[in-house]
Amino acid sequence: MTLLHTDILALTLAWGFSGWELGILLVLGLLIFGRRLPELGRSVGKTIVEFKKGLAGIESDVNSSSNTPTPGNSSNSNGNAALPSNPQSNAGNTQSQDGSNPYAQSPTRPPQA
Repeated sequence: MTLLHTDILALTLAWGFSGWELGILLVLGLLIFGRRLPELGRSVGKTIVEFKKGLAGIESDVNSSSNTPTPGNSSNSNGNAALPSNPQSNAGNTQSQDGSNPYAQSPTRPPQA
């Protein structure tokens, strides 16, 4: 058995159709939709082409954005991020530049009943 034959066999068994019933349904479908099949084929083809164009556009956007470095992600020649010149000087400092403590939580009030 070929792959196509096994697929048709699995389809007929899944829906409970025998070979004759499937053939009759195929002929009825051709009689009903026969004139519109070329239109349907063209529209499906155009849809596939548009989908592939959109997918290629997205892939090119992703590739171009991954190749360009962002200003905040600059790195040294050894691959490590740029470190401050004196890391110990900021070790005990918990205040930000405006004088507020970034780790301090605002006081919370219990909900009023």
